[in-house]
Amino acid sequence: MIPAPKKINTTENKVYFPLTHHTVGFEQTVKDVLRTMSDYCDRVFGHTLKSASEENAGFICECDNTLKNGQYTVSAKENKIRITAKDETALGYAFATLLQAINKDENGIYVNETEINDMPDSDWRGLMLDIGRLFMPVKHLCNMIDICWLYKINRLQLHLNDDPSYTLPSDAFPLLPTENRHYSKEDILYIRSYAKQRGVMLVPEIDMPGHSRWITKTYPEIFGSGSAMCAEEKTFKALEKLIDEVISLFPDSPYIHLGGDEADVNAWSRCDGCIAYMKEHGIENTQEMYAHYLKRITDHVLSKGRTPIIWEGIKRDYNHMISKDVIFAEFESLYQLAPELIEDGFTVINCSWKPLYIVPRSRMWSQEEIVKGWDIYRWQHWFEKSPASKKDIEVEKTSPVLGGQLCCWMDVFSNHPSSEEGWREATELIVERLPALAEKTWNIESEISMDVFNVKYERAKNIIKKIIR
Repeated sequence: MIPAPKKINTTENKVYFPLTHHTVGFEQTVKDVLRTMSDYCDRVFGHTLKSASEENAGFICECDNTLKNGQYTVSAKENKIRITAKDETALGYAFATLLQAINKDENGIYVNETEINDMPDSDWRGLMLDIGRLFMPVKHLCNMIDICWLYKINRLQLHLNDDPSYTLPSDAFPLLPTENRHYSKEDILYIRSYAKQRGVMLVPEIDMPGHSRWITKTYPEIFGSGSAMCAEEKTFKALEKLIDEVISLFPDSPYIHLGGDEADVNAWSRCDGCIAYMKEHGIENTQEMYAHYLKRITDHVLSKGRTPIIWEGIKRDYNHMISKDVIFAEFESLYQLAPELIEDGFTVINCSWKPLYIVPRSRMWSQEEIVKGWDIYRWQHWFEKSPASKKDIEVEKTSPVLGGQLCCWMDVFSNHPSSEEGWREATELIVERLPALAEKTWNIESEISMDVFNVKYERAKNIIKKIIR
């Protein structure tokens, strides 16, 4: 099973059981979890999961409020599988584990006699998809959610805009949605529901002020016409409207990612409107303006009761301007380092370029480099200008690191003759690497051998072939 359960005892004795369930003590919300498991049982075994009395149930699911968040137990013996969990999230983790353990032979459905006690080490076990460069149809996005469910990946960040497109609907700015490359409100509602039923939290990302040429090209009179959005009052007011719209489209997403990386802020020194804004607010240079920019948009998100996330981007000299409630996604160890952010009071997510970036035909890393060479407290890089290329950047294991995230960027995938081909290749690379990330974020001190991991991976890969559509 990937990720490996914390504690597991198993024998070769087969426990046959019917695909029926009975719940004790759970609220009505657990129905989504049961429907999800029923759906996957149908895809893998050709049988749905039915409700039954406790006497006739194969799965006995019992709520236990004494367990910790995310913790579950499984006891498989005497034709029964008894699961205890604190809530529906942990129950979903138990089912994801069991789907990888269930077998079928001429006598029926069975698992080996098993005792499991398991829970995650990291709160953030993430995957990021670059939809802004290569639009992902709803069916493919649901496949990714299916894969996340199986591996207990609980965060799915959607990079929803970039230079080529803006992929959300917009009432405030109706020209923004890119033709044939955006979701409808109905699509978003469906995707949200599909993810929520599977315990996968969506994290929408609208990148600003850089990576936004589509926005500036579409509304240059508001956002400017350069490679980075302008820094003017009218631009900030428009961004507040845009952010509010994203929040309304994703009302159950506690996090809003605002990008904030790789912006050509020097362009502001050539813009009369930006120069005037900086003068009015006593801002001395474009680097200070960069931090002010991120302060304004992150403060707005905080005022809406959401937690903002930004990529590592501003210089450390200006960290004092940013609320400590803002989370930094540390990826390049170039603009500033994880130890600096942590020392200055921030919480971080490990998105280390090496080995967590998928950038095909450029640089990407194997399962083994994730499983054996990385953990959530370590950053690496190949780029010679990054200090992490010379020596791994490490922080104490007591540091506020939420977890880790695999990032799939679509710069090269988008060059395929068709989007379908691009997403097919992307899916293959994600399927190969995401289980390694899952293992190392669920079990942050995992010492699993690659021989054992590879056996688990081959089994899980066969299940994925059946559950994705």
